[in-house]
Amino acid sequence: MDETVSFMPVMRTGALGHRDSDSVKQAVWFARERACNIPAMGFKTADILRSAAALPVVALLLTLAGNEYFFAPWMSITGCAAIIAAGLVFRARTQKRASIPFWLIVFLSAYNFPLAAGGYVFLKYWSFAVAPLCFGVGWFVYFKAHAVKRMGFGVVLASLFRHFLLHFQRHLDFDASLGRCAAEREKLPASVRVIDETRHPYDFAMVTPEAGPRLLAAAYGWTGRLRFWDAESETFVREAKIATEGEIQRLTPSEDGAVLYVPPWSRREDEETILVFDVASGGVVSELTVPHCRNLFDIVIGNAPGELFALCETSHTLVRLTTLGDFDKHVRLPGRDAYDVALNGRFHRLFTTDYWSPYVTVVRAGKLTVERTIRVGWSTFGALSSGDRVFVARPLASEVVEIDAKSLEVARRFDVGYGVRDLEIDAKRDVLFAGNYFDGTLDAVDLGSGERLSRVFVGKLLRGLYFDAETDCVYAATGCGIKAVGGATLRGAVE
Repeated sequence: MDETVSFMPVMRTGALGHRDSDSVKQAVWFARERACNIPAMGFKTADILRSAAALPVVALLLTLAGNEYFFAPWMSITGCAAIIAAGLVFRARTQKRASIPFWLIVFLSAYNFPLAAGGYVFLKYWSFAVAPLCFGVGWFVYFKAHAVKRMGFGVVLASLFRHFLLHFQRHLDFDASLGRCAAEREKLPASVRVIDETRHPYDFAMVTPEAGPRLLAAAYGWTGRLRFWDAESETFVREAKIATEGEIQRLTPSEDGAVLYVPPWSRREDEETILVFDVASGGVVSELTVPHCRNLFDIVIGNAPGELFALCETSHTLVRLTTLGDFDKHVRLPGRDAYDVALNGRFHRLFTTDYWSPYVTVVRAGKLTVERTIRVGWSTFGALSSGDRVFVARPLASEVVEIDAKSLEVARRFDVGYGVRDLEIDAKRDVLFAGNYFDGTLDAVDLGSGERLSRVFVGKLLRGLYFDAETDCVYAATGCGIKAVGGATLRGAVE
């Protein structure tokens, strides 16, 4: 008797002449297997189609991969290659579907965790509910899969929603076609003046050409532009395009105000460049190489003549060099994302903040060695030194921490708005100004009493502040342009 098993389905006909549903399913399954199988590779057409559909998502997540705070930039490519290799080996040995595109998406979603956190913080306390909700949707929608795959799908959904949050809030939210900036302008109090509506300024510096009035300079992020205004009349003077790669997020003027030291924030391997911009000629006159540095973020002028300190974000280094470009020394900083640095000239100490750390790091300016770390609470941004005090901003905690620059102890904490990022001070009146990135508000705090004097809405995505003591005016760089508020207003009643 022939015991060969036949793969042909058995067709049965019911009383009404219809084929049994189970037999139909068997027939369809057999036809699909015969048509879709690719014997030479062991892949099915359905697998190829799924992979093709997943490729755009993989490409998007790979483009957005941003975890250089924890790993080297090449780690995302290495991780993807390892997943592909493991999947192919699994497929060859078991003849089972390895779901390579799915695991690539899961890996890149998890790899993008730092950026994911950056998206959810826009929601403040709601993030604690929304992030688990996105994960839960993925868990329950994929209910037929293995628990590990369900977890992976939850991670993917939570990460993709984060990308929507981040790009909507930071980019689309201020698209002129959506009219968001016009709507925001209507909300401004009468005491706030709109100086310029060019979007996404980042930082300020006051410069003084050899001949002419004082100029307020502003850096415009990824556009690589500088714009200048007359500091007295607040009229626009000129614009200069100076960076062809990287973003201009910080400006540091020389002591005489004739030169700007510009760090084009980028992602080169262990070497960055400071652009030296001459205000009088309106162009870059030289470049200073900064070794042992990745993502150059901020520059401060040292105590010694011609001394510069450069803070490098993702290499977590502080580099000392001269204005002639001579490299002196560098020190590796603890933490994961060095964000800002302030020099306290009285005690010859540098204070660096860190977005992914609960510590402020203290560095001896002379020896350029780490002296100690000060625990102030998770995530610090802007740093400001004045006299024997150092102030650091904690955006997620909505507070500013005051540190005694001599004893290195935390002296006081001040409640401010959500997302406090940059700080300025009116040293004469002992008033601290805090710019709140997420709230879009500007706080004034009396350092004598520790009480908040005022809170004024100036616009969301508040990145930079500058206090001009000569005109008693605070300038704020917001997503929708540059705003100005009189110091007397900020020292007055709450608006």
